[in-house]
Amino acid sequence: MTVPFRWDQVGSFLRPQELKEARENFKQGTITQAELTAVENDAIIALIAKQKAVGLKAVTDGEFRRRWWHLDFIAGLNGITVYDFETTAFGIVTEAQGTYVSGKLSFNEAHPFLDHFRFTKEHAGDAVAKQTIPGPNMIFLDSFILSKQYNEHPVYESKVAFIDDLITTYRAVIQAFYDAGCR
Repeated sequence: MTVPFRWDQVGSFLRPQELKEARENFKQGTITQAELTAVENDAIIALIAKQKAVGLKAVTDGEFRRRWWHLDFIAGLNGITVYDFETTAFGIVTEAQGTYVSGKLSFNEAHPFLDHFRFTKEHAGDAVAKQTIPGPNMIFLDSFILSKQYNEHPVYESKVAFIDDLITTYRAVIQAFYDAGCR
């Protein structure tokens, strides 16, 4: 495949107000997952149209189905646990999430991002559908090396054993997206 452009975008966009409201309503339990997904779908279809209208040859879903740009992907892998915490920056207390390795790391073949990509590809038309995922360094550093939870309860006999599984996991991730049509 010849790449049809000379420059590109990362693909994360600001969430439209309707999507922010739907996420809050879902969090409060006033709409269902299906209703939230319908709002996400509409917002993604509209975003793809905007990207194409300004001449972009590669389009993304804007990361509209994600809470965090990286954690939602990492949370979908086997052997990862997500935890909530509060953090303070500039005097503002914010809810946040972190992850740690809690079991043998591997690719989850039912990872939701595969369906997310398929949806984007289906609506991309003649544009290239892109999928953004965090690099393995995010898991290596945050969920393994610097993780207090992991270091208190390690599950790997060595760093090398973990790195081997991390490499194997990302190879499986890339293959799964390739099989779904991501180029």
